[in-house]
Amino acid sequence: MKKNIIGLIISVFIGGCAQYSYVQPGKTVRQMEQDKLQCEYDAEKATVYIQNRITAAFKRAGLIEDCMKMKGYKLEEVSK
Repeated sequence: MKKNIIGLIISVFIGGCAQYSYVQPGKTVRQMEQDKLQCEYDAEKATVYIQNRITAAFKRAGLIEDCMKMKGYKLEEVSK
């Protein structure tokens, strides 16, 4: 439940005025995008059998965030 709330809060921030991106010193944007795609793929596989689409979306968001953190990324605000 806690991860669902965190995912919702992150979604609100990402969808709001500020823009956020995962960053890690020494990694290029392309490397980050590849890592994020892998995390998204893994999260999709892990939630494929959740029938409620809203629940599945929140679960995926939390799994992606956890995956990116495990890879060493931090979610930071970027200038537009």
